Amino acid sequence: MSKKYDVFVSHDPPSEEWARSFTASLVANGLSVFLDVRSILPGEAWKEAIEKALRESELMIVILDGRSAIRMRSWMYHDVGAALALGKKIIMITAKGFDQSSLPSFLQNKKALTKKSPKDTASELMAETVG
Repeated sequence: MSKKYDVFVSHDPPSEEWARSFTASLVANGLSVFLDVRSILPGEAWKEAIEKALRESELMIVILDGRSAIRMRSWMYHDVGAALALGKKIIMITAKGFDQSSLPSFLQNKKALTKKSPKDTASELMAETVG
């Protein structure tokens, strides 16, 4: 299957505005990005669109802050589990001081980027993953 997206972005509703700005910064740097609120068209089935986008993405970004860790929703577990099963690289973006021990064990040992401005975080991601 050919790659359609460089990056798949997973976020919770309180992080939506930050995720939109972050995605815009990645797109401005030439990456193709799947962000549910931007990429799923009216009338499309959410679950199928997300599963297809995960299959067609190279990298998964999971945006977490203190609230998301406490209530990491079942769909976030599903997305991350699917990405792991598909062999996708997963990068977390976390708030400063975020306690990764509150996450499921399969995410606790992953290096995370610290959430800054969307533009600065996108630049850091590009420098560390794209070159």
